[in-house]
Parts: sequence; C-alpha cells; structure tokens
Amino acid sequence: MSRLKRPKSFFASLWARRPGLRSLRAKFAVGYILVALFAIAAISLAAVIAVVVNFSHFEQNQLSVQVGELTSQLGRAYTANGGDLRQAVFGDFPNARYRAPSTLWLVDANGQIILRPPANGPDQDPQVISIIQGALMQALKGQEVRGTLPSEQQTFLPFDVDARAFVAAPIRADAQPSGRVVGALALEVIRLNPGTPLFGSSVVQVLLLTVLGTALLVALLGMLLSRSVTRPLAQLTQAATQMAAGEYSQRVRVRTKDEVGRLAEAFNEMAAALERDVGELRHQEALRRELAANVSHDLATPLTAIQGFTEALVDGVIQDEHQREETLRIIAKEVVRLRRLVDDLGHLSRVESPRVLLDLAPLQLGALVDETLAVLQPEFEAKGVCARNLIDPGTPLALADTDKLTQVFLNLLDNALRYTPRDGTISVSVTPENSYLRVMVSDTGTGIAAEHAQRIFDRFYRADPSRSAATGGSGLGLAIVKAIVEAHGGSVGVESTPGKGTCVWFTLARADR
Repeated sequence: MSRLKRPKSFFASLWARRPGLRSLRAKFAVGYILVALFAIAAISLAAVIAVVVNFSHFEQNQLSVQVGELTSQLGRAYTANGGDLRQAVFGDFPNARYRAPSTLWLVDANGQIILRPPANGPDQDPQVISIIQGALMQALKGQEVRGTLPSEQQTFLPFDVDARAFVAAPIRADAQPSGRVVGALALEVIRLNPGTPLFGSSVVQVLLLTVLGTALLVALLGMLLSRSVTRPLAQLTQAATQMAAGEYSQRVRVRTKDEVGRLAEAFNEMAAALERDVGELRHQEALRRELAANVSHDLATPLTAIQGFTEALVDGVIQDEHQREETLRIIAKEVVRLRRLVDDLGHLSRVESPRVLLDLAPLQLGALVDETLAVLQPEFEAKGVCARNLIDPGTPLALADTDKLTQVFLNLLDNALRYTPRDGTISVSVTPENSYLRVMVSDTGTGIAAEHAQRIFDRFYRADPSRSAATGGSGLGLAIVKAIVEAHGGSVGVESTPGKGTCVWFTLARADR
C-alpha cells in the first residue's frame, strides 16, 4: 500500500515556488531586518520600562510631599479640636486640596473610613479598594506606604504601563514625628477623564509608531544593503557561467575595496590568467597541427622522389648508365635530407625536454666562434661571403654548455649563409650587459619582413616559400637555437631590415656574476 504524501503548508509551497526567497540576497536582507527589529524592540521595551518606572517614582515623590503637608495640617487640627479627627476634617479645617473625593482616603485610629471617593465615582474597582485599605492599615502602624494601582486598560506589554501611583502615611497628633498615630491618609493619582490617554499609554503609542517607522526604514536599508553586497556576487556568477561556456574574456567591474571587491579582483586575475593559458593552449594546438602538416610535407617530398626514382630503376625505365648514376645520386641526396630532418627533430625534442641536462662551464666565446668559423670556412669561400669574428678578447667568460652552444653557432651561421648574397658579410659580436652577455650574429642578406620576424623561431616556419628543400634546410635550425638558449636561461630575438640584413641575438649568463 502506498503511503500518502503529506501536503505542504502554504509557506512551504510559496518557498518552493519562489527560488528567489532562497537567494543570498533574500537571506541577507531578512537576517539584517530581523536582527535590526529585535534590537529596536529590545531598546524600545527598555525605554518604556525606564520611562514608566521613573515617571511612577516621580508621581510617588510628588504625592509623598502632598501627603506630608496634609498629615501635618490634620495632625495640628486634630489637637486643636480636642482629639476629634472627624471634626478636624469637616469642621475647623475646610481645605479643599485634600477633600477632593476622587483622590483622598482617610481613616481614624480604629480603621474606620472617614473620607473616601464617592461610591458612584470611576475608582470603585474591588482590587483598588483592597490595595488602598491594606495600605491605610499599614500606615496606622506608623509607616509610609508607596505603591501603584492597576489601570482599567491592559496592553500587550508584560507590565501595566498605566499603573497609578499612591502614597499612604500616618497622621500623628500635633504633627510631631513622635506623636501618637490618630489616623491615616492615602492619596492616589486617578484618571478623572476616561477619554484622555494616560502617560504610559501615550509613551507606548509614540514608541510603537517609532518602531514601525524605523522597521520600514530598516527594511528599505536592508534591501539596499543586500543588493549592494549580492549584486557583485551575481555578476561574478554570471561571468563564471559565461566562462564555463568558453567566454574567457569576461571581467567583473570592481567598485569597492572590501572583501567582495578583492574577490572580484582575484576573479579578474584568474580570468586573465585562464584566458592567457587557453590562448597559449590554442596557439600550441595550432602549432602542433602546423608541425604535423609540415613534417608530413617535408617527409613526403623526398620519399615521393625516392619512390619514383627507385621504381624507375627497378622497372628498367632508365637504361643509360650516366642517367642511372645521376638518379642514384639524387636518391642519396634525398636520403641525406630525410636523415637530417629526422636528426633535427630528435635533437629538437631532446633540447626542449624539461629534463635536458647541460654541462655548464666557463666558456670563452671568441675561441668557440673561431672554431665554428673554421668548420664552415669552405662553405663561406665557395659562396664568396666574408665571415668575421668581432668578439673582443677581453670579453667576460660565458657560463654555457660547449657542445650545445656550438650547435647554436653552427645553425645561426648556416642560416645567415643561406640568405647572404655573394660578396656579403657575416659577423659575430658580443656586448656585456649587467649579469649577462648579448651575442649577435649579423649578416648583410635579404632581410626579413616585420610580420615574419617574430615567427622565424617556430618549427618549420618559412617566411618565403623559396625557403624549402632547394636551400637544403629542414626548417628546424632556429627552433633548435631558441630551445638551447632558453634551456640556458637566456632569451633570443631578431632585428631585421628588408634589403639590408638581419641580426639574430641571444643572451647567456656571465660566468663571473
């Protein structure tokens, strides 16, 4: 038997239908308003208590002064009338101040009532009568009694804000402090006009209106404050959502210097770093695809030639002995090209590895350049290009791996030789700069256009389509140079002017730093 689902309450249903009520803004605003209202209610209650209590004390003090005057006058009148208190009250002492029927209670020494408010007056509550009579009996024992009387109306507060003060005191013969108690007098504050609100009720009404007005203001301020706090968070959420969808250019405007502002700044920094990383990944992916295409092309070209010439030899298409020898030389040349390409790819992979090991030692660059130029001297003479070593013998030693730096000079000089015309010049120089050395290989060749200069260190990149198999290069020489220099902790760059020449430079650490 299936269990019946308990129906949701109205407020639970409302909460479920309105997800906005569960938002951080709503929670923050409601919490702020509730705390503020609780604080206002507590302060208002304390203020009402303080005002009512102090006012009651003030009334009692005023009544005590009046009661003291009346008991003194009645005590003297009692003595003057031969010990007759009733005669003193109604006969010889007609003072209207204490004969007001709505405020004065008077009993003799036996507790018999001489004067009290009229039976048809507003003050005929049995509880009030009992309290006053009890106070009068206590006063006949020689003590002043102070207290409050309950009001006709009750409020929502846990105490009576309209409680009326009263004071009862003994009447002594001849008004002497040590005289015999001949009666007691009680004076109370009474509400003569029932339509007039009393002081306590007036205070409660004013404070209630103040609380309501303040509550509305607090609610408005709470919503504004929560909006100011949660609006940046909403923008952060929206930006994060868009970034999750691939929009890495999203940024959040920082308007404050608080924790939310610092969060927005951190988000923007993270977004910028992520955009750079994603851009770099996309760039690397493009380079990878380009590399794969270039490797495929550079491998396919010689393989196609080898395949074609080999098939021609096998099928007997080429019968002339001289042509057969020339074909074999072409095949051998293409094999050398393939071998060089494979070697360069392997070398580039090794020097780009993060685990590449360098045998660093102090190195005199001038001597190393002389050795490299000696190796390439036949090629320079065959092309009619002049090579010069301009490195000063007093140049500080570099901290480098001799074998790998030799590969750098071989690649740079070979690359410069390819694009320097006959009667041109290639020179190598070094300039000390702070804690490193700047090495420059300059030529007077054709130069490189500005849009291609920053890409010449990419694998297989050729600014000119003529830079292909005809030149004998694999397209990896400058990429290997960059990898070796960066493995040494240096940097590499190029400066070129089309038609005037090119200067490729790189930096190395000084051995004496």
